[in-house]
Amino acid sequence: MAPKKILHVIRPAEGGMKDHLVTLSGGLREKGYQVEVACPPNSVLASEIEKLGLAVRPINLVGPLSPGNDWVCLNQLQAMMRSGRYDIVHFHGSKAGLVGRTAAVLARCKKTVQTVHNFVVYEEVPAARKILYRSGENLLSRVTSKIITVSEALKEDLVKHYKIKPEKIKVIYNGIEPPGPESFDKTGCRARFGIQPGTVVIGTIARMAPQKGLNYLIEAVPLIEAALMQSEEPVDISFIIAGDGPLRPGLEELAGKLGVTDKVLFPGFIDNIWETLSCFDIFVTPSIAEGLSITTIQAMAAGLPVAASRAGGLPEVVKEGVTGFLVRPRGSVELAQAVVRLVTDRETRQQFGSNGRSFAVERFSNIQMINETAGIYEQILGL
Repeated sequence: MAPKKILHVIRPAEGGMKDHLVTLSGGLREKGYQVEVACPPNSVLASEIEKLGLAVRPINLVGPLSPGNDWVCLNQLQAMMRSGRYDIVHFHGSKAGLVGRTAAVLARCKKTVQTVHNFVVYEEVPAARKILYRSGENLLSRVTSKIITVSEALKEDLVKHYKIKPEKIKVIYNGIEPPGPESFDKTGCRARFGIQPGTVVIGTIARMAPQKGLNYLIEAVPLIEAALMQSEEPVDISFIIAGDGPLRPGLEELAGKLGVTDKVLFPGFIDNIWETLSCFDIFVTPSIAEGLSITTIQAMAAGLPVAASRAGGLPEVVKEGVTGFLVRPRGSVELAQAVVRLVTDRETRQQFGSNGRSFAVERFSNIQMINETAGIYEQILGL
């Protein structure tokens, strides 16, 4: 029997969604599938897919709504689906799902999968856009063979707000490949950032977009400093907010207004997440909307305690009082209090880090993610 041919469709992605697709594509290839990825050329994602030896099919898919680009992409995908003879076309994220599933209907491609990675609708989204997103997804779900969500929270959201039947949805957690000791270089990493020995480093890695809530972390910095000045033992601290995105200039400006520029480093986009995580003592996830957060899972696998908001799928990752602390979303004061507890209690930090490493490796396995996704394909194909 010829190998089953799968086309993955995705917008430009540099964070967790990119890592998810790279891991999944390589794993499916190892299981005997013929995998191709349709994504923007000359991107970080395209480069990593090509390194795996997989075919990249270039498309004009951009993140925001863009009528001109979206129309071009729609026609590109139609032609691709008609000529490619794919057994299944698998869309990742809301934008790929919107344009791609519309193209699939026009190309009469009936075996499709949609993976929902994040919340598209959250509190700050205007009401009219919420109605548009929800009604559109409800309509497109009817022409989708199966919907995968990366957390139970996302599934519950689709059922409650999008009126999608629960039996249409399968939860498959993001999986990671645990890092080896060679992935870490704490001394070298800290030296590159100019961080002095003995400093407690609080960090995060995220795309600088509204849903990541990074402004709440920056607002917490002076509160953390003030609290630590009153502690019995002086503690030197430093913050690293790694990543890039549209909000970066505003976040750097906020740090300046709060007078914490000397405490907060903005190194920009990083290409070695494990090495950067080795710089940290504490990981912070201040998101206001989060599907699951691969970077938080990676931080736990690296042995870091976590302070995170109780948003979306994060409570499925961070276990309160076991692997970290969970706080109210948009709560800078509560976030600061959680970080201070971790900074001042080395024993708790170490225990949470150890617990988190075990939980991340056992619960969020890349092998399980790949096998469960392949199981969905086999179900759709009747194998």
